[in-house]
Amino acid sequence: MTGSAPTPPELVDWYASLGIELHDIYAMTENAAVSHCVRPGRRRSGWAGTPLPGVVCRISSESEILVKSPGTMLGYYKASHLTREAIDADGFLRTGDRGEVDAEGRIRVSGRVKEQFKTSKGKYPCVRASVAPG
Repeated sequence: MTGSAPTPPELVDWYASLGIELHDIYAMTENAAVSHCVRPGRRRSGWAGTPLPGVVCRISSESEILVKSPGTMLGYYKASHLTREAIDADGFLRTGDRGEVDAEGRIRVSGRVKEQFKTSKGKYPCVRASVAPG
């Protein structure tokens, strides 16, 4: 099993040439840490597999991956405003990942909806452009 970030297709293919089939998973803590998984014999290089039983996936108009399952969190503790940002009115978790779904239901992550990240202290780092001395 591989996860936490998309495994480069070249690496997956290299392992396959050795007879080792890697199984990419896709998940977040907010949806019980797994929602999609590659099934044996159904690998597609660069794609993270199909939804597990009970998981529904859709792609928003902004190409954001949305997932819903019995494992989706109920909400953030004492932070209803964050819960409303994370879970839409239909109960789908907004993952923040951009992606697509193929004809067999496999998912591929292509980037982030926002290219910002928070530090472990919950702050957004300030990125400054460097200016060459003139």
